[in-house]
Amino acid sequence: MTIKNGTNKWNLQMNHVKYIISDSSMNYTLLQAIRLFTSKDKSENRTENNTSTKMFINEKEIEFKNNMFIEISEMYSLNEDKKLTTKSLMLKYLEIKLQNQDYFDTISTIDILLNSLSEEVNDESMLKIMFNGANYKQLIKMLSPYYEDELQKDEFDLTRDELILFQLDLVEYISNHNSKYDNIFVFGKLDNLSDKIL
Repeated sequence: MTIKNGTNKWNLQMNHVKYIISDSSMNYTLLQAIRLFTSKDKSENRTENNTSTKMFINEKEIEFKNNMFIEISEMYSLNEDKKLTTKSLMLKYLEIKLQNQDYFDTISTIDILLNSLSEEVNDESMLKIMFNGANYKQLIKMLSPYYEDELQKDEFDLTRDELILFQLDLVEYISNHNSKYDNIFVFGKLDNLSDKIL
């Protein structure tokens, strides 16, 4: 893999996992280059200086839309992630989970029930309603996810390793059930790797 950002260029020999051990300034610059590749934001400075990040695998340029990038971190907030914003790891997990064919019949039944409800409400009323079709994206908007092993927990109940392992469990499910993306890249800056995390 080659990553180019302005005058910076990194060539990384990769198999399944690549560990980069270096000083923090080099790590930060590389991580920012990867973040820039995944960002849609434009700045006046980058536009004026024509600065962007390009990524290549075996000298073939890759496109962001065909690849998934996931950042894991010791600073991961379970409480923020459960809000299911566009960069949410839980959202990525739930999107893949609910697209599983095992749930198609249940989702279809929910859609039928919502249509039935709208017909009942509309009966003898001048104000009519209808529900938008129930699909996995609509259902996700109705969800309130939470972490539970023996008890419901939030980020303040989990150790550093448990938070990282939770992220890695979500990533593992996403990567094992992915049919949309050419590659899934997981990156992050971890100051300390325990045996369990390895």
